[in-house]
Amino acid sequence: MAAARRKSEGTGRPQGRPYLGERAQVATRLPKPQANALKARAAASGLSITDYIAAVLSEHLERNEGPVMLDISA
Repeated sequence: MAAARRKSEGTGRPQGRPYLGERAQVATRLPKPQANALKARAAASGLSITDYIAAVLSEHLERNEGPVMLDISA
């Protein structure tokens, strides 16, 4: 469940996202079935798609020491 957003003292409007540290943008295209599954898992976890992807990739990269060799020729 997402936490309630704090209100700005000056305007009373919700504050923006908290600073998460320096970031780099990475983009990709997924087949529709995988994109739909990704959206569903992100929604079920209560995260945005961006935050969900970042969390999954971070966890994967921390667990694995080497590159994953995939056969994408099919």
